[in-house]
Amino acid sequence: MKKKGNHKTYHEEEKNPNSVRGFYVDLGVKGYYESHGSEYQNPHEDRVRKVIKSIIKEWDLKTSKVLDLACGSGEVTLILKDLGVKDITGADPYTVTAYERRTGNTCRPISFEDITNGKLSEEKFSIIICSYALHLAKEELLPVLAMQLSMISEQLLIITPHKRPDIEEKWGWSFVNETVLDRTRARLYKSTFCDE
Repeated sequence: MKKKGNHKTYHEEEKNPNSVRGFYVDLGVKGYYESHGSEYQNPHEDRVRKVIKSIIKEWDLKTSKVLDLACGSGEVTLILKDLGVKDITGADPYTVTAYERRTGNTCRPISFEDITNGKLSEEKFSIIICSYALHLAKEELLPVLAMQLSMISEQLLIITPHKRPDIEEKWGWSFVNETVLDRTRARLYKSTFCDE
């Protein structure tokens, strides 16, 4: 609920005044990242680490060239670096400073909208990993975004705290595997358009 008149904001009413979800309610997703992006850090990083470490070999994730999409402060990049992955590109329009400061890698300020407009169409990745972010894409944007991603990468790994987003096969991705570990869901898809 937005603050209007005497109404309280989410943070004034809820028990966790620092929850990211609460900031989304108060400021909107874009507003939150525009004002907090440079110091952002995923509060669920430990969960993301457990999931990636659990599935990386078991699911045969292709990690020769990774796009860390909506990379935040780089939790996925740091996990992959710890596992020996070297070629990682971060992309996020709001958290460039936080990502670069924390990982030492360069972050490209690319949004979901940029991708739907073909911003990455000339590039190829072995896998795109999007952690705790793809569910934030506008519903009307998701089909085109998914199709664009399916043309530049053979695999897509979505890590999320719930079942969203639903990726449909007609958008260029076939479902491969899913796991839920420590309240974090990982779903792997294979592109029907792109061969590495």
